[in-house]
Amino acid sequence: MAMARRQFYTSRCIIHFHKTSNKLFAVYMKTANLMQNFNVLKRSL
Repeated sequence: MAMARRQFYTSRCIIHFHKTSNKLFAVYMKTANLMQNFNVLKRSL
């Protein structure tokens, strides 16, 4: 019984971690795109 409960909590933690890291990754990609666009603009000026 205790093992099943612990496994359940572990899987929930892993799912939560994946959701959070996906959000962070999306924000990182957006920031990288913005920086790239900014560098292109600086070069063209």
